[in-house]
Formats: sequence, C-alpha cells, structure tokens
Amino acid sequence: MNLNPFLLLCLTFTVFGCVSTPKQYLTQAPIEIKAEQLNQYWQVSQQSSHFNINANFKTTSEKGEIQIRYLIDSNGNVFEPKIIKSIPVGVFDKAGLKAFAKMHFVKAINNPDAIPVYYTMTINFG
Repeated sequence: MNLNPFLLLCLTFTVFGCVSTPKQYLTQAPIEIKAEQLNQYWQVSQQSSHFNINANFKTTSEKGEIQIRYLIDSNGNVFEPKIIKSIPVGVFDKAGLKAFAKMHFVKAINNPDAIPVYYTMTINFG
C-alpha cells in the first residue's frame, strides 16, 4: 500500500491531535487542604458525577485502604495523582490512579480565584 506523504501527515495530525491532554494551569501556588475543606474550594463536576469509586475497582473480597494525593489545578483538572498509603500494598493502586485521573472539578462559590489545591483522599474497601 502506497500512501501519499501529505495524506499520511494529515492523518497523523488528526489522530494525535484528538488525543491531547490538558495542560496544568495554576493561578497561584497550590495550597494543601484537609478533607473537610474540599467543598469550600472545589466540587465534583456534573461530568464526573457518575463517578462511582467502587465501580472503578475490580470486585474483590479483600479488605483494604488507599490514600491518594492529587492536585486540582485552576481549571478543575486532576494532576499528579500519587498513592500515599496502600493496604494491602499494590492491590488497588493502579485502578485508583486511573479513576482519579478522569475526575474533574468546578470551583466552589467561595473560590472565585480558582485557587489550586493539593488534596488527599482515603478510600476504604471491604
């Protein structure tokens, strides 16, 4: 099969252009917040409202816990998800990171400047 180089170049830009990832945007340096403060800064968007934490993990009878720390940038996108604690080690890590990377937030009324935050969430299983 012999493809025209111009056609191949256009096809490449089309395919890779549609797979772009958002770039991190910060209006100021992020602040660290506690669980009870999240709703003062950010709320889960309607796009992510269907997010069900248990549905994002394979069914297992194993009990455990993970703590995931992540950055919510000034556009409400999640960046830098990192496992802080995992019991049992490694069982829920991969699925947890994948699920949180898809979350999106909208700024709360009390956060007109869209202050970016670092937030740590604990999820218990079993």
